[in-house]
Amino acid sequence: MKELQIKFKSKDQAFSDFEKSLEENGKQHIQSEDVIIFESYKDFQKFLFPRLGILLAIKHHNPNSIYELGKLVDRDVSTLVKDCNALEATGFISLVDTKSSRGSKAPRLKFEYDRIVVHAPVLGLHAVDLAA
Repeated sequence: MKELQIKFKSKDQAFSDFEKSLEENGKQHIQSEDVIIFESYKDFQKFLFPRLGILLAIKHHNPNSIYELGKLVDRDVSTLVKDCNALEATGFISLVDTKSSRGSKAPRLKFEYDRIVVHAPVLGLHAVDLAA
């Protein structure tokens, strides 16, 4: 089962880790595509929970456009575009050009994960299973 890992680091810690990687490796540190880092659990909740249905619809229905995704999740396309852009910027999905004459984009998971695992030491380990 492929897992997307959610981890938490402060901006200072993330910057420190980046500097350390540069010193040790002499090259730019590139974050793995199967890890997404948030500054706090609260930020993660605020960001992902309203958008979880979007990820589930993409995983299970593989829509050919954001418009088609909007029908699946019963959401207005204009707000859905904003959510998809935010999910893409964070690393959850990619918006892929389609061969449509309208220049539409198809939402795809960044990589084919089945589960989102949240590493929150204070809260214990949590997982959201997308395979169901």
